[in-house]
Amino acid sequence: MVSNNTISYNSLETGNCLEGITKGGGIYCSDTSVTIVGNHIYSNRTVSGDDNRGGGIYCVEYDDEPVVTISRNRIFDNRSVRGGGIFSDDCLSNIEDNHIFDNRATEGGGIALSGYWGISASGCNISRNAVYENNAGAGSGICSAGWFHVITNNTIFSNYGPYSNSGGGGIKVYGYYQTITNNTIFRNTAPRGGGLWFGYGTHDVTNNIVWDNESTLLSGDEIWVDPGSPPPYVKHCNVKGGWSGTGNIDAAPVWADPVNGDFHLNWDSPCKDAGDANAPGLPSIDKEGDPRMAGAGVDMGADEFYPHLYRRGEVLPGATVDFHVVGEPGEPVKVALGAKVIDPPFPTPHGDLYIWPLVASWPIGTVPGSGIRILPATVPLGWSAGEEYPFQAQVGLWGNPDTILTNLEVLIVE
Repeated sequence: MVSNNTISYNSLETGNCLEGITKGGGIYCSDTSVTIVGNHIYSNRTVSGDDNRGGGIYCVEYDDEPVVTISRNRIFDNRSVRGGGIFSDDCLSNIEDNHIFDNRATEGGGIALSGYWGISASGCNISRNAVYENNAGAGSGICSAGWFHVITNNTIFSNYGPYSNSGGGGIKVYGYYQTITNNTIFRNTAPRGGGLWFGYGTHDVTNNIVWDNESTLLSGDEIWVDPGSPPPYVKHCNVKGGWSGTGNIDAAPVWADPVNGDFHLNWDSPCKDAGDANAPGLPSIDKEGDPRMAGAGVDMGADEFYPHLYRRGEVLPGATVDFHVVGEPGEPVKVALGAKVIDPPFPTPHGDLYIWPLVASWPIGTVPGSGIRILPATVPLGWSAGEEYPFQAQVGLWGNPDTILTNLEVLIVE
């Protein structure tokens, strides 16, 4: 296991394998099962050769079938030719719950995936990541080549492809039998296929929101299919400007604050309950771990509308943070601070209780029509860097069968 490290400012200038290709500026792993979790991986480089790979992380399989898990890392400001943040090379990888941003490459600014031969080790699972502000010629957010990759529950936004022949500002897909389900793809830019670019192969694209992306050559703002390639099966997606296919819509998604990266659905979003419950690769939870298909149907995009507590803003003494509570309009809301986290949580008729004993609780009114109640709060001056303060919200009145206790939200003072 590689956990809780800072891996930064490494520069790899000579080939580190038989092919002589420079690979793995920050981390290199070959033919081994490993978990890379909770690290800060930034400002690493692979700088020699015209096919160097994996500025932040490079993983490969040659003979065995290792599983590489890359989870809960911050991967940013890394550089390479292929896979600025991560390159998974014919390797069964689970890439989940990471923040991958401001990485640069020629192909796959945030993530690059290979797996050309249909071997058992190809077929990566890319889930619940925030992939944003990456830059590449092909697949600025994600470049997915090969077989059987599954890309679900990701928010992919503000990635940019600057070159005249580039494509796929959000995701570039070429290969066979790839699945793209329940992603939010917003404001990515490329000359062709601002949101999604598809090459050869057959691909399922279901329950996604593809909105406000841009093609600088006017070649498919939201979706581009390379001439001569079969069209992907696009179903139950919200595509700006429209796209033919079962259940597809063209309607403003109505998010909380998309410009600032908050893609929680509002109560009145047309994406609520508009997805396909039989979508290939449909996850059982959404990006935040809330149950998928929480209402009358599956929601489109990475977020499922469900009672949830989250915060916006830096946790600095004297600063203001905004608590956001998602819930059904009209329901009363209470936010509570606990002395410690219960592990395992205590089951109640309204869901798991994560905090006890309670230090304080605050009724903050009812959920408005948007479905999101906001509570501005000032971080106490007496809180010190590194301290942790656990919060949980209650949506509804205790004893009401529809009342729900939300997730745990731990504030860590910066």
